Amino acid sequence: MKKKVLFLILVLGLCFTGCSKEKKLECSSFDKSDLYYLDNITTVTLKNDKITKIKMEIYNTINDKELKKKKKTYFEKIRNLYDGYDDLTGVNVLYDEDGYTLSIVIEGNVSAMDDEAKKTFNLSDPKTTYDDLKKNFEDKGYICK
Repeated sequence: MKKKVLFLILVLGLCFTGCSKEKKLECSSFDKSDLYYLDNITTVTLKNDKITKIKMEIYNTINDKELKKKKKTYFEKIRNLYDGYDDLTGVNVLYDEDGYTLSIVIEGNVSAMDDEAKKTFNLSDPKTTYDDLKKNFEDKGYICK
């Protein structure tokens, strides 16, 4: 009986420390053209097979000499793609320019998001497994670690 109780305590202890542990999945994609380089790093935090946080880092670097002359207009068009994201509840968007690179960081805390924000990020039902999410990213050409 004593061994069963010790085993049960050990199993419960492992569950309390490991069963609900957060997992982070980081996936990236890279696109290169004559005009620009585009780096996208997406980090998703899961707890108990439920997405709890997302972070997308997008780095767009101008590579073309002619496009560099139109940097301001080009960066405005890129920013317009994310217009309204920073108005979503539970979502924070940061922009930064460094030379010919525009960095955009979008972070979202799913528990703080309203229905509109969840719908925008396709998180109406944030339940998924780490492996399913990883496969989904890899099927779209991302490299995950």
